[in-house]
Amino acid sequence: MSQISAYGIQFQIPASWSSRVIAPISDGDEGSGVTIHAASYAMPLDDASYASTIMAQLGPLDLAFALLEMLPDGDLQPGQGLFASPPPIVAALVFDPQSLQVTLPGQLGVQSFFTVSQRAFSLYAVMGSAGAVPNLVGLGQMLLSLQVSPPG
Repeated sequence: MSQISAYGIQFQIPASWSSRVIAPISDGDEGSGVTIHAASYAMPLDDASYASTIMAQLGPLDLAFALLEMLPDGDLQPGQGLFASPPPIVAALVFDPQSLQVTLPGQLGVQSFFTVSQRAFSLYAVMGSAGAVPNLVGLGQMLLSLQVSPPG
């Protein structure tokens, strides 16, 4: 297992996976929280929040995810509305081609919104095909090991 720890977020992924952390961006009143990409294969460079290049290059047995911290604003409040849930359990996630941000043949995706320690997150995960189901273990390990420090 590999331990990922940055910006008050810690979790584990399989040692064979690749990952990257993109620092939070602050631009006056606007900004974004930390973004984390991880995949079951050697990821290409990609700084897009939802990892569009990474997702487009998935092989049929690969799985990748983007975990984005969503900063509070007038409409988005951690623990409320869309972000009222705790982190999902992998067995409860329903991967579906209709959930993809960009539809690619054979791919299945899921997006989940949740709050941990008063920090809101969006998880977007994509499987290259149904053959990637064994890699759900890696996603499950990440979610089960996820620890988040409160903001501040």
